[in-house]
Amino acid sequence: MDTFILEKYRQEENSAKINVFCEYLYILFYNGDTDNKFDNKHFEMLSEDELIESLNYYIRKNSIDGQITASNYVTAITKLFITLNDNYSIKNPIFTDRKLIDSFKTKIKPIISRLKETENKGFLSDEDYEKLNDGIRAYLNNFDLASIFNELKKYHDRETGYLYDKEYRNFVSIIPIQLAMKYGLANLDVVSLKIVNLDMDNKKLFINGFELVLDDEIIRILTDYLQLRSYIITLYSLTQDYLFIKNDGTPYITSQKGRNKSPDYNSFYKLMKKEVGTQAVDLLTARRIVQMIKKGIDIATISKLTSTAGDTLINLFEKYNQDEDANKKLNDFFYKELSNNQNISSEKKGIIRCSFCGDIHSIESENWLLAQLKENGEYYLACKGCGAKSGRIKY
Repeated sequence: MDTFILEKYRQEENSAKINVFCEYLYILFYNGDTDNKFDNKHFEMLSEDELIESLNYYIRKNSIDGQITASNYVTAITKLFITLNDNYSIKNPIFTDRKLIDSFKTKIKPIISRLKETENKGFLSDEDYEKLNDGIRAYLNNFDLASIFNELKKYHDRETGYLYDKEYRNFVSIIPIQLAMKYGLANLDVVSLKIVNLDMDNKKLFINGFELVLDDEIIRILTDYLQLRSYIITLYSLTQDYLFIKNDGTPYITSQKGRNKSPDYNSFYKLMKKEVGTQAVDLLTARRIVQMIKKGIDIATISKLTSTAGDTLINLFEKYNQDEDANKKLNDFFYKELSNNQNISSEKKGIIRCSFCGDIHSIESENWLLAQLKENGEYYLACKGCGAKSGRIKY
């Protein structure tokens, strides 16, 4: 019988759901150290609580909103454990014992039911978001930088029958897609970036008055891209200020006399079109903007970063929050206030807070006096402590 190799299965499936589950397993058993070879005995040791926590981890990690996508995650890991059982005799009773299966399904049901039944069409769906990530990952796992250099050379030399730059454009498009995905940056802002906006030494991108820290993944992609960019500039003997350039050295955005800047978005987001059937990257940025709002980042900051008007941001968030969600949140808020008012502890009863100094005293008369304000002549209760010191009060 063959030995099951988790990393091989992960590569063959190329699924965001399996990738996150594998990440969770390495955190659980190896403190996140993926250099360790995964011991298959761990599959048999996984408890119900640990499997449930893996679902919570997946929802947090990928910012999942829809019930269908969360259910599909459970389906994906169930398929993995069925494969382990049927083909490798690696058994976990949670996936073979009917009572345990039912128990697991019962406990994950409330977690999934908290998510939205249907996803808003104004945002890239969870499934398309994962499909896009899977496509990017698959491309980066298989692309050959040397073949792109060769493609650029052939295009430059106009070799017979070779006037296409498919791989170069696919590769370059990953960068603006990830900038939209991670930072919610607008199309025009990204395509208009200049080379001076990028600081590779300090891993920073300067845009709209912000210094954005770039993660290692995008730095690796940019490192390869800058090699290709330098090669193109040398090949065509050009000087180019724009960060993103086509295979012939021209920018993805051009200015024509009497006309506004005209970006070539068809090429700029080429891989997105291939993977999810649209290059409407605003669906992707809208998703990220809502996540930022939910995390408490203020509207002014998000508006400046993403070049999105404040009222548009509010409309986005309102579109994301369905009416029943808003109603539930309001009622939860008011119910919580009501509960707090009704649950005053016994030691708090029979006391009054002074309106002038805020001190709390018992209601006995020796603690209070009737005070008349000099400004309006009105009478109020004031504690004797602050009443004696305030110049605003006469007796």
